[in-house]
Amino acid sequence: MEGKRAQTGGGGAEVVTVRGVQVSFPFRPYEAQLVYMDCVIRALHEKQNALLESPTGTGKTLSLLCSTLSWRSSWVQQNAEALEAAALLDDEYDRYDSRMPRRRPPVRVGYEEEAEEEQQNTPLSEGEEIGCGQQPKKDPQLPLRAPRIIYSSRTHSQLAQVAKELKSTAYKPKVCIMGSRKHMCGQSEVSLARGVSLDLKCRQLVSSGGCSYYNSVRDQRDNPEFDQIGDIEELLIWGREHETCPYFLSRERAHASELILTPYNYLIDPQIRSSLPIDLQGSVLIFDEAHNLESICEDAASFDLKMADLKGCIREIDRCIVLAQKADYNGECQVSDFQKIKDTVETLMESVQTMTVGTDGITRSGDYIYSLLEHSGLTPDTAVALVRLFDLAIVALLGVDEHMMRKTLSMKVVKDCLKLLFKGEQSSSQQQAVTQYYKVHVHDERIRGQPGFVSAQTERTLSFWCFNPGLTMMSMVEQGVRSII
Repeated sequence: MEGKRAQTGGGGAEVVTVRGVQVSFPFRPYEAQLVYMDCVIRALHEKQNALLESPTGTGKTLSLLCSTLSWRSSWVQQNAEALEAAALLDDEYDRYDSRMPRRRPPVRVGYEEEAEEEQQNTPLSEGEEIGCGQQPKKDPQLPLRAPRIIYSSRTHSQLAQVAKELKSTAYKPKVCIMGSRKHMCGQSEVSLARGVSLDLKCRQLVSSGGCSYYNSVRDQRDNPEFDQIGDIEELLIWGREHETCPYFLSRERAHASELILTPYNYLIDPQIRSSLPIDLQGSVLIFDEAHNLESICEDAASFDLKMADLKGCIREIDRCIVLAQKADYNGECQVSDFQKIKDTVETLMESVQTMTVGTDGITRSGDYIYSLLEHSGLTPDTAVALVRLFDLAIVALLGVDEHMMRKTLSMKVVKDCLKLLFKGEQSSSQQQAVTQYYKVHVHDERIRGQPGFVSAQTERTLSFWCFNPGLTMMSMVEQGVRSII
């Protein structure tokens, strides 16, 4: 550990030098905190990852915040000229972008997961089209932005504690808080709904231009007050006072933020991560309170598909077929589209049901899942088209049956499994990882009966299990992350 010198800063703060970086600390840091900050700054200097542990009560969160934010300030000072040149190019791009019309989010079902509860919400809109014509191109070799700090923890309550610690420091970064509609919606007409219902109502209101909170987002996105909001509660209060939407405003401001606070499953799950307006290139990812991170990484890359889900999916599709046959139906999916989904799901269910399994089930290497699905007509190309049809079918069904909004749709369960399996063209190394680190397990398990009773009936389950949490981390590293701590 390099030598350090301490001096008293303003307001009683102590300034210490750690590996050439001036770190302002609210009080004279303990030796354990100095060692901790030394490890963090070393990792950031050398673009390494770090696995750090410190006992409860040793000021770990404060050490993380002060070390990463001070390192970022030092990096900005050292790269001031390059950043100034990059800012000029960004200004040219932004001026061009501001002249282009913005499109409202389409009403479609996708991903946005809850941090603490069931994962069944939908994400923000896909990237907005800028328009026709030639856009100013950004030099990929130019450091267009200073490294962004993305600080994640398990729950919003833990993130609120992080925000409280941040206020005790000398650092005042531009902060952005990521969360779901459930936590952020301030529109009374929508916020009382739950789950899929909340998402759908939000999208419908926004698409129709009827959400005054969403309509004011563009007017508030440059408000400097937003940068100093520390937690979800403050954000909701601020949103109500300014009659603007915290959910969409956070997404508008994410690209300009220096510190992003987010539940860590927003980063871990690749499907949620892809729905967020966060570029991980050059970013520093911090996973605080990461005691169960390994199992969560494995779970995010795994699924258990029960035959009850497939049967429920077929029943829901049958309702969609009846809906499409009505004279007043005006949805995008036709009866033939719904029938295509049903045929595929029925073929898959038959393939799994006719497999011979013993009392312990059967286990195959991970690549077996693709052979099984190909037998049902599911290939990378057909799966992408089927997922799109699932999206349209879900919207069609929820649009006419509010009862369905209060439950998790079987169609969405099946669709989520397909999206996990078919995430785009796989490289040879990715294919090898599926074979090496995944297992397909088909087994029968007893159906849960009434409390105190064991049912004699069994239900078959198709499982796709990941046994290497490092694969989830590698998917972030491949996006150009600077360091993971």
